[in-house]
Amino acid sequence: MKKWLVLLVLWTLALAAASLHLLSQGSVARPLAAGKLLVVPLAQVMDELPSGDPIAALLGERALGFRDLLERLDGAAIDPDVKAVLLEVDRDSMGWAKVEELRAHVAKLRAANRRVYLYATGLGDVAYYLSTSCDKLLVAPTGWVGLDGLMAQVFFLRGALDKLGIVPEFEHTGAYKNAPDSYTRSGMSAEQRLVLGTILDQRYEELVAAVAKQRKLAPEAVRAAIDQGPYTARRAHELGLVDGLLYEDQARDLIDRDAGRTLAEVDLVDYQGPWAPTLIARKQVALIYAVGTITSGRSRVDPFDGPQVGAETLIQALKTAREDKAIRGVLLRIDSPGGDALASDLIWREVALTVKEKPVVVSMSEVAASGGYYIASAASEIVAQPATLTGSIGAFAGHFGLDGLYQKLGVNVETVKRGRYADFLETSHVMSGEERDKLAALLWEFYHDDFVAKVAEGRKLDPAAVDAAGRGRVWTGAEAKPLHLVDRLGGFDEAMAALSDRAGVSGQGIEVVVLPRPGFKSLRELLTRRPWSTGSLELEALARARSLARPAVYALMPFRLEFH
Repeated sequence: MKKWLVLLVLWTLALAAASLHLLSQGSVARPLAAGKLLVVPLAQVMDELPSGDPIAALLGERALGFRDLLERLDGAAIDPDVKAVLLEVDRDSMGWAKVEELRAHVAKLRAANRRVYLYATGLGDVAYYLSTSCDKLLVAPTGWVGLDGLMAQVFFLRGALDKLGIVPEFEHTGAYKNAPDSYTRSGMSAEQRLVLGTILDQRYEELVAAVAKQRKLAPEAVRAAIDQGPYTARRAHELGLVDGLLYEDQARDLIDRDAGRTLAEVDLVDYQGPWAPTLIARKQVALIYAVGTITSGRSRVDPFDGPQVGAETLIQALKTAREDKAIRGVLLRIDSPGGDALASDLIWREVALTVKEKPVVVSMSEVAASGGYYIASAASEIVAQPATLTGSIGAFAGHFGLDGLYQKLGVNVETVKRGRYADFLETSHVMSGEERDKLAALLWEFYHDDFVAKVAEGRKLDPAAVDAAGRGRVWTGAEAKPLHLVDRLGGFDEAMAALSDRAGVSGQGIEVVVLPRPGFKSLRELLTRRPWSTGSLELEALARARSLARPAVYALMPFRLEFH
């Protein structure tokens, strides 16, 4: 009897030890065999949001988000088995701020004596900017190198609307709040041209400096080379802008020769890093994403306008983080051009309430402007990349008067109303002077009493200083810092360090809990899911016109930038 009891106890202890081991592993990677090449397909991991949906994985959707990419690269920097990293580019739509952040992690790899290669069948200016942080740039022999400079385009639809008999009527707070200009103007305003030119100047000089340093060229020579681009891969190689013309298999052979051994490939998705397992309870912080256009209701995916940051979803995530005693702080990652002003204000309130209980640090990605900045302004601290587009403190509202179109179509609309402004912002008529004055007054009240006042409160600034930095003006993160609109420059690492300090968990193991937790997606979401910044400018202008048909006050960035 005692023998069976001893066996039972031993079996129970063995089972418990095995269970604890499995629980401790979680996302912990197992050691890799010596001599590994970490292969990073960038097209699959440059989106902010990771996918935790098993159905999406079965359908081939990428399983990792941008933060997962950075964590795995940091793991490779301390993993003795990883000898080299290969960044693969097969899509050239990259955000400048993300590439800026990625370059910093590539620098960590190189500082740890990991050779980093970038291989591309073709690449444009942003991918080339990334390549300047690597040891070697390898391009397919028949590929292309689009090192030809930067540009910004804005589509103006006023002429087309006039032909259709549609009258766009919008009011906005300040000359720089020109999101409606695509519909109300036939060309670019001086203010919009100034902002776009300033941003392009900064990006262009960063590109020139990076190429000059990496290629050991004078800045004047780099500018001359840019003016002569784009190039075939062969011509770029002749000019010393590319290190090798190789097919993919030849690139692998070159990497093996540089390493002095044959390296075994491991895909980024399968690699998690050499972090040691631990049974000690770790401190928790919440990571909440605000990616896409801000709107009411639940977060969702619009087939035309991409991801939507639903106020209801974000509010619930913030409440969960605030009420969970195990969570010591919140990292709010924002990649949003703004959207509905009311929805932005409701999210702002929840951020402000959370800050009273525990620290909230904002990490800005490509864009956190207008409503995206509104929700950030109550945070304990704001961290932005130098290239992040932020600010755009302002609002606009209006409608499209369709009576001219109705007349062309032979449509007659008759209105019976009680109340002077009962048909305010109805599309069936063009606004009167009194209605425009009323709309302008409503907008300026929101701008001064809500947007400016709340930014001033959260950032501890004089309202006059906020107004001077406002009026819809878009700033880069580098410009926003001396204006005190952001606190420090950096990415996830800097934001997490700031949060750790404020939460009192510096130097301790930190478990990051993503809220809301990833779940199953509908088929519609899988078919339409895309970051807000992709898709053609023409389609985006039309999609935005569709969304603006709903009467509301909008805190929305006036343009988007996409570099190739």
